[in-house]
Amino acid sequence: MVALCHGANLNAPGISRIQKDVQKNDPVAIMSLKNELVALGKARESTEQMLSMQKGTAAELQRVIMQPNTYPKQWRKQKI
Repeated sequence: MVALCHGANLNAPGISRIQKDVQKNDPVAIMSLKNELVALGKARESTEQMLSMQKGTAAELQRVIMQPNTYPKQWRKQKI
């Protein structure tokens, strides 16, 4: 969620639910699990394609609505 608030695109592993009729290039609302509007974007794939993706960009962000730091970050730096 924090990455989206900073403008990162929505990747397939970040999808928890999706409408069944999304088509490629459709405008999409990206919502939090609490049903809060996080960002607006454009679908890069259809619903069926997004559900089958293991990785890759599902939606390209066009406008971020939620303020950064609304929620604590969830990612961690990997040790090398």
